[in-house]
Amino acid sequence: MKYDIRTIDTPTPSDEIKTSRLLNLYREILEGKEVQWNSSNDDHLDLQLSGLVSNQKEYLLPISPIHKKVFDLAWTDECLSKIIPIWYREKLRGWTLSNSDVSKRDRYYLLYGEELQEAKEKYGVGKDDQSFINKSERCLNSSKDNLMHRKLINLLEPQKETIVNRMIYWTSSDRDIFNILIEQVNSDDSNPLNPWPDALPLDIKEEELESLVNTLVEDVIRKWKEKDIFTTIHYKVCQIKNEDNYLNLLITYGKILDKFSEIPLVFAEGDPHQKTLLEDIKLIKKRYSLSQNNYYLEVANPIYRHIFNLYENDFKLYENEFNKSYIGMMLPDRRGYGKKLGMWLITQNQKYLLLAEELEIIISHLGNQQLSDEEHEFLVKSQIRTSNSGSEFLEQRLVQLVIDMQKNKKAINPQMMLKKIFEQIKPKYVKCIAIICNLLDQHNNFINEGEEEKIINEVVEKFSDRWQENEEGQHLQEIRDQIINHERSLYLLLLYQQILTENDQVNPTYINSNDLEYLMGLDLVVSEEELKVSNKLYKEVFDSSFVTQEIENKINSLVKSQWQFNNELKEETKQEVTDLITKTSILLPLSTKTNNLERLISLILEWSKPDHTLLKLLVNSITESQGRILLNDNNQEARKSFNNFVRMHLTDNWQENSSVDATINPRNIVKSTIMPTEKMIDQPINPEISIDVLLERIMSKAESYLKAIIVVNLQHGEVVENNYNEDELDKSVYKQVIGKGSGGVAIEDFDTFIPHIKALQKFSEERDVGELDYSIYAFTQGLVIGAFLDIEGTFYGIFYIAKSGVSRGKLINMCEQTIPQIKKAFQQDQDFTVM
Repeated sequence: MKYDIRTIDTPTPSDEIKTSRLLNLYREILEGKEVQWNSSNDDHLDLQLSGLVSNQKEYLLPISPIHKKVFDLAWTDECLSKIIPIWYREKLRGWTLSNSDVSKRDRYYLLYGEELQEAKEKYGVGKDDQSFINKSERCLNSSKDNLMHRKLINLLEPQKETIVNRMIYWTSSDRDIFNILIEQVNSDDSNPLNPWPDALPLDIKEEELESLVNTLVEDVIRKWKEKDIFTTIHYKVCQIKNEDNYLNLLITYGKILDKFSEIPLVFAEGDPHQKTLLEDIKLIKKRYSLSQNNYYLEVANPIYRHIFNLYENDFKLYENEFNKSYIGMMLPDRRGYGKKLGMWLITQNQKYLLLAEELEIIISHLGNQQLSDEEHEFLVKSQIRTSNSGSEFLEQRLVQLVIDMQKNKKAINPQMMLKKIFEQIKPKYVKCIAIICNLLDQHNNFINEGEEEKIINEVVEKFSDRWQENEEGQHLQEIRDQIINHERSLYLLLLYQQILTENDQVNPTYINSNDLEYLMGLDLVVSEEELKVSNKLYKEVFDSSFVTQEIENKINSLVKSQWQFNNELKEETKQEVTDLITKTSILLPLSTKTNNLERLISLILEWSKPDHTLLKLLVNSITESQGRILLNDNNQEARKSFNNFVRMHLTDNWQENSSVDATINPRNIVKSTIMPTEKMIDQPINPEISIDVLLERIMSKAESYLKAIIVVNLQHGEVVENNYNEDELDKSVYKQVIGKGSGGVAIEDFDTFIPHIKALQKFSEERDVGELDYSIYAFTQGLVIGAFLDIEGTFYGIFYIAKSGVSRGKLINMCEQTIPQIKKAFQQDQDFTVM
């Protein structure tokens, strides 16, 4: 049969054995064995026909280097694994490599039980296979012959094999321990160790026989101190006098024992602790791994694993308070943490790290002791764990810090230094801890005992003065930017300022939950019974001077942007206004009166410029009012909302307003600030003149800043009166105001104003403020002011169009003064017909 590559890769059951034989032959060739060509050998012919090898100078060799590289040992093992299980090949190879002398090879690798039966049926295809399987069978039969007790001698061969197989499992074919078990089985009935009943039925089941062996083994394990083979191991462990060697040997053995470790401990030729355990104490064995093509270490047998154990087992051999195990009992408790240190080094399980109360005592007594790197790592991780936070980066950085401090003689007790850092800055603030570590790296003075907290405070305070110039300050700059560039930056700064002062209770009136969540999300603020700044570094960097400066910068920016075109205003005046507004006594209550503090301040400045008296009047009126000024993103709507608030709470009701000095008339203050210099509005106008004449007079008096006055019937969208200067009026603006459906800024559709006006009228009636005479609204940005009149049920709009550069406040003031006169003219004009 021709064995091509595909045939070898995926063999059929019928040629499985021969394929295995060919692959083993090919493996020998790859490993360098000289296989002389034999034309009468069918395996040589078939392997050559497969296309893997050829006859080269009377020796079988891979056809070419390419073939050798592609169809290498890994490929061969993969193919073999599909035919011969890895457990068999691993045991065969381990047995072969354990000793060149066949008679001295490790019996651990020999087969027994179901594995032996399967190998006899399927895998005895080569010379090594036959030798391996035959050796396994001879050992098994020899062991069965040793069962000489009268209760066992009449058992059937399969029953004897069950007993022996179980003993082989427990002893891993260790002859000395195996003989102990055989002796116990063959002992007299009077021996209390003998678990066998008076008579064994011939039909006794396999499980019952295994249970009898288990009972015998358990009794041996419990009374291990009665057997020299076990006590000798214990005494050899105890004889190790050097404390470091003793501890490291226990840790090495514990790592081999650890059943939860996913990676076995690899044998290292030069490791002294492994050598002691292997050769002197003989507690462990080398075991071959085919997958790793290397040796790993394993406890010599399950009985040793139960006696000299790492974890509490079912036999309850030890009752040590720390750990019910041999390792736990034997670990030295040096410096008060040796046992936990050892168990942590073995298992890396965090449950063995120290608790807070233990750390408090241990660290305070370390003094100037020289600790190993592993001890430093153990103590650092314990400190981090007590704070319920940490990261891989933080652990590595802090471990390196304390190791360097000890190595470079920078601190008498590096662990105490770390403890003091954690008291100021919790480990979860990783970036802050990293900054402190870098600062301490640069600190050159020796840190004596008791100076740790003082040094930390010094380096933090020194850094806080120059953090913006230091590359370490990038993280802090990011936090600052996230506050300053936030749309609610003023609110955030004010809230943080309250928390920073550490009042007994921050006034809940001034807390917005979203703002608080934002500051907590930045890790700048924490809630621990009360709100406070999260750590020492943040508190020093973002202190009260920082908050005051940032608030002042914000307000100053608003002042300058609002008054940037007023060249006559001195910088000193701008700074005075900035200082006035920046005061917490003004900003805090002001912040509760609006959803947009920066825009509110901007509007206050727009109204009051540059009069300090009016600014104070507006601020007092707003802070003492019961309402809130809601300012949306639309500038036009925001101004309208603010203007209505000012008119309702200040100018219209100034006599009832407790925040206003009765000797000062707000109307006069407003008038003196934003009204035109012309006094034509104060001049009495004959109320009996017609509307067109009235409009003409108003226009002539206000021609310096007014382009037009237009009266529109809002129900029909028709212009009923107008007066404007042809030279001044931009026709497109005119159309924007009066064009029905034009989509202009002022009025998109006159019909939409009818329900709006009715709603205003209903509001007026419900609030019992009398008839709604007029309502003033600002359209566009200072270009058009509109007023709405209800004349016998018909609604009219009177629109004032200003020239460029005219303040909106001037138009509003003129509108307030002239609308009542226009309404009266409407009612008395005999020639005007209400549409």
